[in-house]
Amino acid sequence: MSIKNLFGSKPTIMQSANSASVDVESPDFLEALRKQREEVVPPIDFLSASNYVRFGSAKEYYAESIKRIYNTYPYDGSGKEKIEFDLSSSYLDRYILEHKYPKHTGYAQFSADSHIQINRGYNKTTVPSATKISDLFSNKDPLYDSNSRRKEAIVIDFDEGLTLEWWMKRNTKAEKEALFYFSSSNGSYIQLSVRTADSDTNGLQLQMLETMSSTFGLASKSIVSHNGLDQTALIDNQWHQHALSLCKTGAVLYADYYYDGLHRKQTSLGSSWQNITGSITLFIASGTLIQDQYLVGP
Repeated sequence: MSIKNLFGSKPTIMQSANSASVDVESPDFLEALRKQREEVVPPIDFLSASNYVRFGSAKEYYAESIKRIYNTYPYDGSGKEKIEFDLSSSYLDRYILEHKYPKHTGYAQFSADSHIQINRGYNKTTVPSATKISDLFSNKDPLYDSNSRRKEAIVIDFDEGLTLEWWMKRNTKAEKEALFYFSSSNGSYIQLSVRTADSDTNGLQLQMLETMSSTFGLASKSIVSHNGLDQTALIDNQWHQHALSLCKTGAVLYADYYYDGLHRKQTSLGSSWQNITGSITLFIASGTLIQDQYLVGP
């Protein structure tokens, strides 16, 4: 490009905060980011408590910071909410979150008949109780606050919406394996499975089966991932981020699928889907729980 072309280009004019933030999550995110960048953070060495603690117990300072993080940090929040958490934190809170608080927990490798089971309730929500992941759930009672949509361990309410998000790495084919399987005491279930060995149907498949009087009927069954997520992409032996958001607009349930952070497909699942009630159990990653129903019958 010649220097003449640089002078001939038109400048970008921002008419409003909304137009300036077209490529970010919201104008409020830009405002929170501005406050964060303008803040002055003093150079305090928190490795030694004597550099920070002047009154009371040093142990309590650190204990309260850790409690604040695991109780109130917006793990699934927006960028704006995470910045606002940072701005409202003490300098010690920020140090612990950035340098000491564990952010990586590894991954689980599942065989065809292995899974994690999570039950409804408020304490000891996973079984068996001997596993380490179970201990994480039983250390604290899940916070119950219906006004803030914090209800039970598992709630399937399509009117409020729900999102499943996970990382997955696969290198082998299978006809179908369940990723998430929700089973209810009222005889209904929802299953999200991955298919990688079918010549015609590859991708992430969502289906729902429910008991209706004396019949066991299929409410819906759809491939919700985009066409590009074929057999090759699903078994490329690389880590990929997946997310599926389910929410009703009017009476129709829509599934929005995200792959590696990008929205790839929206699927209309129709109006036959109902909220799942009763006692709900979640099974994560099990091929032995696969359901594959097509017909309505006694």
